Amino acid sequence: MTLNQITQRESLKLKFEAEDGHENPTGYRRYLSQLFGDTNLNDKRILEIGSGKGLISLHCGLSGAKHVISVEPEMEGSTSGVIAIQNERIKLLSLENVELRQEDFNSLDIAEGSVDLIVMIAVLNHLYETPQNASRDKDAFDKYVAIAEKLHTLLDEGGAIIATDACRYCLWTQLRRIGWPRKWCLTQRTIDWRIHQQPAVWEKIFRAAGFSRFEVKYPVPNRLRHLEPLINNPVGNFAVMGEFIFYAYK
Repeated sequence: MTLNQITQRESLKLKFEAEDGHENPTGYRRYLSQLFGDTNLNDKRILEIGSGKGLISLHCGLSGAKHVISVEPEMEGSTSGVIAIQNERIKLLSLENVELRQEDFNSLDIAEGSVDLIVMIAVLNHLYETPQNASRDKDAFDKYVAIAEKLHTLLDEGGAIIATDACRYCLWTQLRRIGWPRKWCLTQRTIDWRIHQQPAVWEKIFRAAGFSRFEVKYPVPNRLRHLEPLINNPVGNFAVMGEFIFYAYK
């Protein structure tokens, strides 16, 4: 690839990020760094579930992934048009290693052990939506375990899952429970906290599905980066963000 082609790809990537609301390149690079950490994407077989307009799948493809399967169901009335947008972006970037599939997770047909990394950005709880707390409701817990078992079978030995989600409980969700107006919440104004689970609950679910090791990180937005030592922990996260990154390893 020539220097001109590399420069053109970078310009397109920045354009797509800005179109999706990430107008600060430094801030978005910081987010990607928090998300992937030391994970080496080069030559990896990656599955992204619920990829939307494809920024994460495109990032993986541009980072040297061997093959990226980008799955987006595009449910009617929720993400209309994202398939066409992502498909056009893949073409413009000439990413032959990114395969876009318009499929639902439940009907997804991928060979067992064929993936090294599964990425889910704000998708995990939507694979099965329930207002029940899975730590107290056996039916909800078992349904999530079945989902985690399917994810486990797709991964090759040593494979991993990276998922982001909102917490079921944080300061703002609890204030809303007692009538605090949404407009006065700093975060989670539009999130229905009742269909989310806590990180510790996800660990129990994925452990029951056969995963062996887990890690939780608490991301800090770029605008709050100076407060990172205070809020990148469970207590600080509860008071400010109510979001987490969950890692599960096969």
